[in-house]
Parts: sequence; C-alpha cells; structure tokens
Amino acid sequence: MVIRTDRVGDLILSTPFLASLREQYPEAEITAWVSPYCERVLQRSALVDKIVTKAPTGHFDLAVALAPRSECLKRALSTAAAVRVGYVYSGRPLVRLLARRCLTDVEVIAVDPPHKVEHEVHHLDRLARLMGLPPAANRPLQLGISAQTHDWLVLHLGDRWFTNGWDLEALMRLGYGLESLARLVITAGPREAELLKDGGMELFDLRTSLSFEEWCELIGGARTLVAPDTGAVHVAAAMDTPVVVAYEQNTYEHCSVQWAPWMVPHRSLVKRDPDSTIEAILAEVKGILRTH
Repeated sequence: MVIRTDRVGDLILSTPFLASLREQYPEAEITAWVSPYCERVLQRSALVDKIVTKAPTGHFDLAVALAPRSECLKRALSTAAAVRVGYVYSGRPLVRLLARRCLTDVEVIAVDPPHKVEHEVHHLDRLARLMGLPPAANRPLQLGISAQTHDWLVLHLGDRWFTNGWDLEALMRLGYGLESLARLVITAGPREAELLKDGGMELFDLRTSLSFEEWCELIGGARTLVAPDTGAVHVAAAMDTPVVVAYEQNTYEHCSVQWAPWMVPHRSLVKRDPDSTIEAILAEVKGILRTH
C-alpha cells in the first residue's frame, strides 16, 4: 500500500518513487490510496495495480506514507501492515512524535526554508534508499499519457493568480501578450471558471470542462505552459513540456526549489504587480520558444 492523499501535483511528484518500488518488486500487488480528485492521476500508468480513495480492506505486507503529514501517517497505521515506512521533517516535532507511533521505519529530513531546502523528489529518493530501492532521483515524472506536440501555449488560471493586485483585467493583458507570441489556449478548473464568469476571458480559447486526460494531452502538446504554483506545473513536467512558473513573493525561495518543475526546461519568477510581472513572463516565454 502506498498512501498519498493530498494534491494532484504532490501525487505526480511521487511517481519516480513508485517507479523505483515497481522495479524492485515487479510481482508485488501495489495499491495506491489517494484523494478522490486524484483518482485518475495514476490510471494510465503501470506503476500501481489498484487505486482506492477510502480505507481499503485486506492484508498488506508493506505500507508507505508518501507525505510527511499526520493524515498520511495515521492511514499507514490503519492498514495494519507489519512494515510501515515514511518520512517526516525535522522541524515538525509533533509529527515526528506521531511518526514513532504510526511507522516502523522513519526517514527524518532537515528542511529549514529558505536556508535548507531540497526538491520533494529528493525527499522521496531518501525514502527509497531507506527501503533499499533503486534510486528515484534520476527518474522523470510519469503519467502514462502521450500527446502530439502543437504550436500553442497554455496559460493555466489557478486561483493563485488573484493576489498582489492581479485581477481579470491583468489576466486579460497577460493573455493578449501570450497570444502575440503563439496560439494561446487557456485552461481553468471549476472554481476558477466561476471567477472568470462574464469577465471577458471567453474571448480566448478557454477550456474549463476537461477530463484529467484531456488536460494532460493539451498541456503535453504545448510548447510552453505558463502557470502559478499549481498542479499544472507538475502535469507539464510529466508531459515533458517547458514551464514558466510565477511564485508568490513570500514563498518563492522555498517553493521554487522544493516544488520546481522536475527534469524539464523551466523559468521561475516572483509574481509581483501585474505590469512588471507580465513583462517578465513574456520575456521568459520568448526565451523558451527561442531555445526549445
């Protein structure tokens, strides 16, 4: 049993570890316990045999908590597996105490933002080494979905755009700037689509009702993805699409390292006021289009 019940991007970042686990135990039956909205993330991959979204029944020899979160640790304990493995951060003493109760083997990782930060794939690589698995840090992200490359850009409208003075008018300006460089497709989830209602974004090629597979194929076909710090960044990395990521100023030093696009060309910048940030984003996209 592997357990990762947080977000889409976090589950995608776990796929190098899952590939190592599958390589080490090719005949094992691997069940993934994930959040309901993440159920489709692993369906096309060959990394797991079964996907569940609630407490499973049956016998498990090994349970792996793939996130250093209390909920994940408790769920590992609930499997009653004889061996329960996971990792925690050194700076979270209460979670470390809980890990002693829930797990049989724990990797403690020193994280002290912004002074000491590693990529999350490296955290999972440490867990792989604790378990005697092949390295995970030299592997790409995997979704098992392929896409034909097209000459378009994708702008993903996560709700993190709406900070630092950004509004629909600023996003419209960014959209027009990107559309001057190449054909633009804009994606948005249900929550963001409601924010965009009657806001003028329908003037663009706006996609708001995509299945997970359709969203991946759309991003996988793009020459570049532009997004805030959301799961779309990790979908793009898994689809081998270059990325321009706009991070919040107060989390840039940490998030641009621990959750950077993995093993793909990318540019990271701070999302400041719309005027300066739009100019910076367009310059970064031009640079990627010239070199990739």
